[in-house]
Amino acid sequence: MSDGWKDGYWKLFACPLCGGTKYVQVRVQRPSGHWYVTEFYECLSCSVMFRDPILFTKCEADTANDELRLTSVYALAPRRPPEES
Repeated sequence: MSDGWKDGYWKLFACPLCGGTKYVQVRVQRPSGHWYVTEFYECLSCSVMFRDPILFTKCEADTANDELRLTSVYALAPRRPPEES
């Protein structure tokens, strides 16, 4: 494996939304009670879901414009502006 991998996880992972550094592979429970592993991952800090931890790490948040600027081919929708109170 590459130097970026450790114990099956991309050790250089950094969520472009919250800066979290840990993620897990998503598991779903079937109606029968059995669990299965999906092809999705989830950031443990903000719960955003993604398919590739390496490509997702290469996205950059542009906080001045409240959007994501992509440095890879990973597609993300811009964040919704906060509601006024």
